[in-house]
Amino acid sequence: MISIRNLSKYYEIHHKKIPALKHVNLDVKPGEIYGIIGRSGAGKSTLIRCVNMLERPSEGNIYIEGTCVTEMGSAQLREARRQMGMIFQHFNLLQSRNVVDNIALPLELAGLSTDKIKTRVDELLGLTELSNHAKQYPSQLSGGQKQRVAIARALAYSPKVLLCDEATSSLDPQSTMSILELLRSINHELGITILLITHEMDVVKTICHRVGVIHQGEIIEQRNVIELFTDPHTQVAKDLVKASSRMEIPRVIKEMLQSSGDHDSGTIIRIAYHGESASQPIIGYLIQQYRININILQGNIETIQDQIVGVMIVEIKGDRTSVEKSISFLERNGLHVEILGYVQRDP
Repeated sequence: MISIRNLSKYYEIHHKKIPALKHVNLDVKPGEIYGIIGRSGAGKSTLIRCVNMLERPSEGNIYIEGTCVTEMGSAQLREARRQMGMIFQHFNLLQSRNVVDNIALPLELAGLSTDKIKTRVDELLGLTELSNHAKQYPSQLSGGQKQRVAIARALAYSPKVLLCDEATSSLDPQSTMSILELLRSINHELGITILLITHEMDVVKTICHRVGVIHQGEIIEQRNVIELFTDPHTQVAKDLVKASSRMEIPRVIKEMLQSSGDHDSGTIIRIAYHGESASQPIIGYLIQQYRININILQGNIETIQDQIVGVMIVEIKGDRTSVEKSISFLERNGLHVEILGYVQRDP
């Protein structure tokens, strides 16, 4: 559906080229929800604005259903943008227009008849649950309601792709979940492909199928969502996951943490698991089979894409051979294990 090839974007400041995007390659499959996660300033907004050519790339190409939008002329691009709805962090509604008129705007600009506009707007009011707010103005709406208007407007011309630029960043938690459920419903019922950018890992884990991690203008990791949360590869992804799951080594342990240990040291590991392994009594088996002691320091279990996903930080104590065998057992059974360090406790 969306293919990005060797995309770069530079801004010239004081006669110097400052890179915002560097050789980005990305594929979004038809009908999926693909998330781009990264910290502020990583290049997320620049990337999504390049997709519909609000920002013109410096290098590379973008293809929508096999058609290269970066080579289009103005007239072709206007037509292509009708197939790419976009919603923004701050809604971008016209304050002088009520809900109906805001939704109708792109249809008016396209020259549709009054009857066709009314029919389509009524459909969208029902889809976004705004029928009771049809005559209200943006100043009379909550943040979540404003974003629903923006989504309805973005869907007005029945696009094949929906681009979401930090669509929930201005919303409270309850409104955020409501908007995410609406986007998931739109994706499922209408088959619209969604590309969204966010700095919130909770958004990614709630609705995305796959995710790309962007850092300093580069896509440094691409995974399905469960893989990212259970086995992140890059340090940036690890930090994002750790912050999202609120999994932190207790301060008193962290202050004692060493990069190497001896036979008396406790081994601090992070264990991530999902699916069938989540229902197995793994910890109890390890204690019995390998005669080790396990101290659970932190634990978190949640549901991502209808699968139970768990993360634990534990300390394993025992002779070195038994500890190594227990870690190997975890890995053989599909759990992801990361050794975080070692602690030497006073006897």
